[in-house]
Amino acid sequence: MVFRFFRVVIWLACVFRLIFPGLDSYLGLFPSLNQSAALLLGDIMLTVGFAWVLVVHFRMGHHWASGVKPGGPEALITDGFYAFSRNPMYLGVALAQVGFFLALPSVFSLLCLAVGLTALYSQVRVEESHLAALFSSRYDTYRAQVRRWV
Repeated sequence: MVFRFFRVVIWLACVFRLIFPGLDSYLGLFPSLNQSAALLLGDIMLTVGFAWVLVVHFRMGHHWASGVKPGGPEALITDGFYAFSRNPMYLGVALAQVGFFLALPSVFSLLCLAVGLTALYSQVRVEESHLAALFSSRYDTYRAQVRRWV
């Protein structure tokens, strides 16, 4: 729910910035970070993060699910991207969130980053507990072999 809310808020802020460029003065820009190199790095991180999420999503195919569903998932995926990180999709989301902050260095984007990373971490803990309950020793083995992030 938090992700959906902030996704809409971020999208609206980006759209309104195009229509009302003066909106930036209300976002609390950080002038020291509002430099070409940081903005470019942010744009790159944002783009790579989004692309990474899309690739992981489509690579999962019919196994993809959002959140925790009772009785699911039917299989524990441990290959492909999941052989290197237990949360590759969330890793892409986190990269995009940091990129958004650098692309629009402001109090607004810092708040979005803090809330976003906190929500990601909380979601990972919920999902890991769910997977541990479903897959027991198999998940414990996977967790011991593969890092949570990288």
